Amino acid sequence: MKKHGVMKLPNGGNRKALAEIGLDDQAACRDVRDLRELLTNWRRIRREATRSLITFGVRAILIFMVLMSAVVISTGFGTGIGR
Repeated sequence: MKKHGVMKLPNGGNRKALAEIGLDDQAACRDVRDLRELLTNWRRIRREATRSLITFGVRAILIFMVLMSAVVISTGFGTGIGR
């Protein structure tokens, strides 16, 4: 049976389940809040790391293209100029 979106287990099963994971004491509310904050921070860090990796990759490709353009221009590659 569900009440307010939470599954109710028969014969005190909810309390037993919470006790098994250590969330049956007075600090349980704070523990759940800390877990939510930890999960939020993990998601933020993962998102920022992904953005940083993409930014690094794009910059590396652009630098490579600029360097290759400089080599082509300075050697006259393919044009017969600069020999």
